[in-house]
Amino acid sequence: LWSALLCASKLGHSSGMTTLRPLRSQLRSYPWMASRAFSSDEHVSNDKLKSLASLPDADFRAWFADLDSFLFDCDGVLWRGQQGLIPGALELLQQLRRHDKQLFFMTNSAVATRAGMAAKFGKLLGDGLEPPVRESEIMCTAYATSLRLQRTVGATAPDAKDVYVIGAGGLVEELTRAGFTCHGLEDSASLPSGQWTGELTKADLLKSRVAAVVIGVDRDVSYLKMTKAVCYLRRDPECRFLATNRDKIVPINDQLVPSNGMVVAGVECSAERPVDELIGKPTTTMIDLLDETAGLNRDRSIMVGDNLDTDILFGIAGGTHTMLVLSGVSTEAQARARAPEDQPEVIADSVTVLADRLADLEVQFKR
Repeated sequence: LWSALLCASKLGHSSGMTTLRPLRSQLRSYPWMASRAFSSDEHVSNDKLKSLASLPDADFRAWFADLDSFLFDCDGVLWRGQQGLIPGALELLQQLRRHDKQLFFMTNSAVATRAGMAAKFGKLLGDGLEPPVRESEIMCTAYATSLRLQRTVGATAPDAKDVYVIGAGGLVEELTRAGFTCHGLEDSASLPSGQWTGELTKADLLKSRVAAVVIGVDRDVSYLKMTKAVCYLRRDPECRFLATNRDKIVPINDQLVPSNGMVVAGVECSAERPVDELIGKPTTTMIDLLDETAGLNRDRSIMVGDNLDTDILFGIAGGTHTMLVLSGVSTEAQARARAPEDQPEVIADSVTVLADRLADLEVQFKR
């Protein structure tokens, strides 16, 4: 199953300053960053792709002053899997709070609700950030998917409440809060033997039809779940097909492992139809939803991410500035190989570089 899906995925698509020494030096003890060798500290020749570490002080001050809002991806940018915060992440968020910058956290993960994400920030940051990260500052695909489903299925067929979900509890919780009845979490990892012998009929499925099939990251994804999703989609052309995201890989500790794109591509392949709506980055759905409540000035906002195919293209499509950090998925070589219009504007080894530059800036202001 997994090798088939991998093949299919190729077809789819404030407290005081705490910095006592340059935080970049702390990163050298992290083996998962050793291979990146801090190459972005070197000047990058492309005029658009600039090294944050190499910006002259005056240029850095002007760059920072022109930004009101910082939009962060999370895993690979602020933390890495179960290894905890990336060095400098807490200091950076403290600094941005002190400078009255807006903070927003834009994640393609649909594993947790916004409340769950806020709780995770509280656990990772402790009492170090004041005020703590609020739900209103978080835009995750689980929440965004529930809003979009309300505005599509909910608006056109208000009595159509049944949704088949391949995904985790956070996605189901957000959809349930939005008024939908979710099916799929209860499905086992194996297909009942009778269904292998040609008895997969309407009676074997939970409903004669569902209003939508929604796919998010599911660490318990199975052949049975994918079979049901495909059958619902093939049976009813009016069934909406949504995916929270189609990331190909995600950083987990010191590995890059398959993400939701693998499953989405597999279901698309067998259902013989593409998703009707992709919610997460690089589409602009999440920034558009955030804009409704936050009123972003996109010309004065920057998207900070580790993935060229999701975070950076999201920022470009959404009309914000962009910054790539090399602490997650993408590399500097990949960034430099992109067409100029698809490149980030600024590159850094990690958020540590920005924390260090701001610490230096604060020292200069105190003199």
